[in-house]
Amino acid sequence: MLEARETVKDRRVLDLFAGTGALAIEALSRGAASAVCVEQGPRECRAIRQNAVRAGVADRLRVLAMPVARAIPTLAQHQFDLVFMDPPYEDREAVPATIAMLLASDPLLSEGAMLVAEQSARTPAPPAETGLRRLADRRYGDTLISLLTRQAETDPEGLPL
Repeated sequence: MLEARETVKDRRVLDLFAGTGALAIEALSRGAASAVCVEQGPRECRAIRQNAVRAGVADRLRVLAMPVARAIPTLAQHQFDLVFMDPPYEDREAVPATIAMLLASDPLLSEGAMLVAEQSARTPAPPAETGLRRLADRRYGDTLISLLTRQAETDPEGLPL
């Protein structure tokens, strides 16, 4: 889905609730410029680092071993073009809360940044907050994947949208 939208090559990737880091590592293997994985579990962080070495992308990957809510403010000096969120399915508020944190940490998301949220299909799709536009929602069994993009809050003439 993302390659069809040309949203991977040369992008700066942020993988939140990274688990094994598979999403960030896959993006790097498909030409992303760099990636940051945020995962609080020490065992998972070790797996991310090992997987990155095996995939030959460790030099472009950084791992933050901390909760997402603590990591986002520390990343405020960076800007990302592609953000993956895959929180535990039982945390129904994780995706909307994380989106709100990302938007509040301007300029963390580049203009046109793509957000990919994975959550339980039993949870409502994340809201398209001000400054975001919903591109697609796809259901795969018990999984809902939502694609959102950050859009400019003014048009090219500087008028509010």
